[in-house]
Amino acid sequence: MKKRSLLILIIFQISLIQSSFGQEDELFEESESLIEQKKYKKAIEKLDKVLELNPNFVGAFVNRGISNTALKNYKVAINDFKSAISLDSSNTLSFFYIANNYRKLKDIRSAIFYYDNAEKSAENNFSNQSANFNLKRTFLNGISPFQVSLYQIRYHRGLAFYDLKNYKSALKDFISIDDVKKSRDSKFMLASSLLKLERKKEACSEFENAVDLGSEDAIEVMKVNCY
Repeated sequence: MKKRSLLILIIFQISLIQSSFGQEDELFEESESLIEQKKYKKAIEKLDKVLELNPNFVGAFVNRGISNTALKNYKVAINDFKSAISLDSSNTLSFFYIANNYRKLKDIRSAIFYYDNAEKSAENNFSNQSANFNLKRTFLNGISPFQVSLYQIRYHRGLAFYDLKNYKSALKDFISIDDVKKSRDSKFMLASSLLKLERKKEACSEFENAVDLGSEDAIEVMKVNCY
Protein backbone atom coordinates (compact mmCIF):
# COMPACT_ATOMS: atom_id res chain seq x y z
CA MET A 1 0.00 0.00 0.00
CA LYS A 2 2.86 2.33 0.95
CA LYS A 3 4.65 1.55 -2.34
CA ARG A 4 1.49 2.27 -4.30
CA SER A 5 0.98 5.57 -2.45
CA LEU A 6 4.58 6.56 -3.14
CA LEU A 7 4.17 5.70 -6.84
CA ILE A 8 1.00 7.79 -7.06
CA LEU A 9 2.82 10.71 -5.39
CA ILE A 10 5.75 10.46 -7.85
CA ILE A 11 3.39 10.34 -10.84
CA PHE A 12 1.51 13.36 -9.47
CA GLN A 13 4.77 15.32 -9.01
CA ILE A 14 5.91 14.47 -12.55
CA SER A 15 2.58 15.60 -13.95
CA LEU A 16 2.92 18.90 -12.08
CA ILE A 17 6.43 19.42 -13.50
CA GLN A 18 5.27 18.62 -17.03
CA SER A 19 2.32 20.94 -16.60
CA SER A 20 4.55 23.83 -15.45
CA PHE A 21 6.93 23.24 -18.40
CA GLY A 22 3.99 23.36 -20.79
CA GLN A 23 2.62 26.47 -19.12
CA GLU A 24 5.92 28.37 -19.22
CA ASP A 25 6.43 27.54 -22.90
CA GLU A 26 2.92 28.70 -23.70
CA LEU A 27 3.40 31.94 -21.78
CA PHE A 28 6.74 32.50 -23.48
CA GLU A 29 5.24 32.04 -26.93
CA GLU A 30 2.48 34.48 -26.00
CA SER A 31 5.13 37.00 -24.94
CA GLU A 32 6.92 36.62 -28.28
CA SER A 33 3.69 37.40 -30.10
CA LEU A 34 3.14 40.46 -27.91
CA ILE A 35 6.69 41.69 -28.58
CA GLU A 36 6.14 41.36 -32.31
CA GLN A 37 2.99 43.48 -31.85
CA LYS A 38 5.06 45.99 -29.80
CA LYS A 39 2.88 45.37 -26.75
CA TYR A 40 5.89 45.37 -24.46
CA LYS A 41 4.21 45.94 -21.10
CA LYS A 42 1.89 42.98 -21.64
CA ALA A 43 4.85 40.91 -22.80
CA ILE A 44 6.70 41.72 -19.58
CA GLU A 45 3.69 40.55 -17.54
CA LYS A 46 3.81 37.20 -19.35
CA LEU A 47 7.57 36.91 -18.89
CA ASP A 48 7.31 37.68 -15.17
CA LYS A 49 5.01 34.66 -14.88
CA VAL A 50 7.41 32.51 -16.91
CA LEU A 51 10.24 33.37 -14.53
CA GLU A 52 8.07 32.62 -11.52
CA LEU A 53 7.60 29.12 -12.94
CA ASN A 54 11.20 28.73 -14.07
CA PRO A 55 13.82 31.21 -12.75
CA ASN A 56 16.42 29.64 -15.11
CA PHE A 57 14.58 30.37 -18.35
CA VAL A 58 17.27 32.27 -20.25
CA GLY A 59 14.99 33.28 -23.11
CA ALA A 60 12.54 34.91 -20.71
CA PHE A 61 15.26 37.16 -19.26
CA VAL A 62 16.43 38.08 -22.76
CA ASN A 63 12.96 38.88 -24.06
CA ARG A 64 12.11 40.84 -20.93
CA GLY A 65 15.32 42.78 -21.47
CA ILE A 66 14.33 43.44 -25.08
CA SER A 67 10.91 44.64 -23.93
CA ASN A 68 12.37 46.91 -21.25
CA THR A 69 14.82 48.29 -23.81
CA ALA A 70 11.93 49.13 -26.14
CA LEU A 71 10.24 50.93 -23.23
CA LYS A 72 13.49 52.85 -22.57
CA ASN A 73 13.87 51.19 -19.16
CA TYR A 74 17.56 50.80 -19.92
CA LYS A 75 18.86 50.09 -16.41
CA VAL A 76 16.16 47.48 -15.77
CA ALA A 77 16.91 45.92 -19.15
CA ILE A 78 20.62 45.74 -18.34
CA ASN A 79 19.82 43.76 -15.19
CA ASP A 80 17.67 41.35 -17.22
CA PHE A 81 20.47 40.75 -19.71
CA LYS A 82 23.00 40.30 -16.91
CA SER A 83 20.70 37.65 -15.40
CA ALA A 84 20.65 35.88 -18.78
CA ILE A 85 24.46 35.96 -18.94
CA SER A 86 24.72 34.53 -15.40
CA LEU A 87 22.83 31.48 -16.73
CA ASP A 88 24.39 31.38 -20.19
CA SER A 89 27.86 32.95 -20.40
CA SER A 90 27.94 32.51 -24.19
CA ASN A 91 24.90 34.74 -24.68
CA THR A 92 26.30 37.20 -27.22
CA LEU A 93 22.97 38.93 -27.73
CA SER A 94 22.78 39.92 -24.06
CA PHE A 95 26.31 41.37 -24.07
CA PHE A 96 25.37 43.32 -27.21
CA TYR A 97 22.15 44.71 -25.75
CA ILE A 98 23.88 45.68 -22.50
CA ALA A 99 26.45 47.61 -24.53
CA ASN A 100 23.74 49.34 -26.59
CA ASN A 101 21.84 50.29 -23.45
CA TYR A 102 24.92 51.70 -21.73
CA ARG A 103 25.53 53.79 -24.86
CA LYS A 104 21.96 55.11 -24.64
CA LEU A 105 22.68 55.99 -21.00
CA LYS A 106 25.80 57.90 -22.20
CA ASP A 107 28.07 55.51 -20.29
CA ILE A 108 30.31 54.98 -23.30
CA ARG A 109 33.21 53.25 -21.56
CA SER A 110 30.90 50.62 -20.09
CA ALA A 111 29.35 50.24 -23.52
CA ILE A 112 32.75 49.53 -25.09
CA PHE A 113 33.56 47.03 -22.33
CA TYR A 114 30.42 45.05 -23.18
CA TYR A 115 30.95 45.36 -26.94
CA ASP A 116 34.38 43.80 -26.32
CA ASN A 117 32.71 40.96 -24.43
CA ALA A 118 30.12 40.54 -27.17
CA GLU A 119 32.92 40.29 -29.73
CA LYS A 120 34.77 37.63 -27.69
CA SER A 121 31.54 35.70 -27.20
CA ALA A 122 30.71 35.84 -30.91
CA GLU A 123 34.18 34.68 -31.90
CA ASN A 124 34.16 31.81 -29.41
CA ASN A 125 30.63 30.56 -29.60
CA PHE A 126 29.15 30.76 -33.09
CA SER A 127 29.62 27.02 -33.54
CA ASN A 128 29.42 25.98 -29.89
CA GLN A 129 26.12 27.33 -28.60
CA SER A 130 25.01 25.26 -25.62
CA ALA A 131 21.85 23.21 -26.01
CA ASN A 132 21.28 23.00 -22.26
CA PHE A 133 19.22 26.16 -21.96
CA ASN A 134 15.79 27.39 -23.02
CA LEU A 135 17.14 29.53 -25.86
CA LYS A 136 14.33 30.31 -28.33
CA ARG A 137 14.89 32.96 -30.99
CA THR A 138 16.43 36.40 -30.86
CA PHE A 139 14.34 38.91 -32.86
CA LEU A 140 17.68 40.13 -34.25
CA ASN A 141 18.67 37.66 -36.95
CA GLY A 142 18.40 34.03 -37.88
CA ILE A 143 22.02 33.01 -37.31
CA SER A 144 21.67 31.04 -34.09
CA PRO A 145 19.97 31.50 -30.71
CA PHE A 146 21.29 34.59 -28.94
CA GLN A 147 24.07 35.31 -31.44
CA VAL A 148 24.96 38.59 -33.12
CA SER A 149 27.17 38.99 -36.18
CA LEU A 150 30.64 40.41 -35.68
CA TYR A 151 30.04 43.20 -38.16
CA GLN A 152 27.06 44.46 -36.13
CA ILE A 153 29.11 44.40 -32.92
CA ARG A 154 32.05 46.20 -34.51
CA TYR A 155 29.86 48.79 -36.21
CA HIS A 156 28.17 49.75 -32.95
CA ARG A 157 31.45 49.68 -31.02
CA GLY A 158 32.86 51.97 -33.72
CA LEU A 159 30.02 54.39 -33.01
CA ALA A 160 30.90 54.28 -29.31
CA PHE A 161 34.57 55.02 -30.03
CA TYR A 162 33.44 57.87 -32.28
CA ASP A 163 31.36 59.23 -29.39
CA LEU A 164 34.56 59.29 -27.31
CA LYS A 165 36.40 61.03 -30.15
CA ASN A 166 38.71 58.02 -30.35
CA TYR A 167 38.69 58.17 -34.12
CA LYS A 168 41.56 55.74 -34.65
CA SER A 169 39.75 52.96 -32.81
CA ALA A 170 36.49 53.87 -34.54
CA LEU A 171 38.22 53.69 -37.92
CA LYS A 172 39.66 50.28 -37.07
CA ASP A 173 36.19 48.92 -36.34
CA PHE A 174 34.59 50.43 -39.45
CA ILE A 175 37.42 49.14 -41.66
CA SER A 176 37.06 45.64 -40.21
CA ILE A 177 33.54 45.30 -41.64
CA ASP A 178 33.64 43.19 -44.80
CA ASP A 179 32.75 45.02 -48.00
CA VAL A 180 29.80 42.68 -48.50
CA LYS A 181 28.40 43.75 -45.12
CA LYS A 182 29.13 47.47 -45.43
CA SER A 183 26.01 49.65 -45.51
CA ARG A 184 25.65 53.31 -46.36
CA ASP A 185 25.79 54.04 -42.61
CA SER A 186 29.01 52.11 -41.99
CA LYS A 187 30.59 53.66 -45.09
CA PHE A 188 29.53 57.11 -43.92
CA MET A 189 31.05 56.53 -40.49
CA LEU A 190 34.23 55.13 -42.02
CA ALA A 191 34.53 58.29 -44.13
CA SER A 192 33.71 60.52 -41.15
CA SER A 193 36.45 58.89 -39.07
CA LEU A 194 38.96 59.43 -41.87
CA LEU A 195 37.90 63.06 -42.10
CA LYS A 196 38.36 63.55 -38.35
CA LEU A 197 41.86 62.07 -38.73
CA GLU A 198 42.57 64.63 -41.49
CA ARG A 199 42.85 61.95 -44.19
CA LYS A 200 40.70 64.04 -46.49
CA LYS A 201 41.39 62.35 -49.82
CA GLU A 202 40.54 58.88 -48.46
CA ALA A 203 37.54 60.33 -46.65
CA CYS A 204 36.10 61.87 -49.81
CA SER A 205 36.54 58.58 -51.65
CA GLU A 206 34.61 56.74 -48.94
CA PHE A 207 31.93 59.44 -48.88
CA GLU A 208 31.47 58.78 -52.61
CA ASN A 209 31.00 55.09 -51.82
CA ALA A 210 28.43 56.02 -49.19
CA VAL A 211 26.60 58.18 -51.75
CA ASP A 212 26.56 55.22 -54.14
CA LEU A 213 24.83 53.24 -51.39
CA GLY A 214 22.22 55.97 -50.95
CA SER A 215 23.58 58.19 -48.19
CA GLU A 216 22.13 61.71 -48.41
CA ASP A 217 24.21 62.82 -45.42
CA ALA A 218 27.36 62.00 -47.37
CA ILE A 219 26.28 64.33 -50.17
CA GLU A 220 25.99 67.24 -47.73
CA VAL A 221 29.37 66.54 -46.13
CA MET A 222 31.04 66.29 -49.54
CA LYS A 223 29.69 69.71 -50.55
CA VAL A 224 31.61 71.24 -47.65
CA ASN A 225 34.76 69.12 -47.64
CA CYS A 226 35.35 67.53 -51.04
CA TYR A 227 34.52 70.05 -53.77
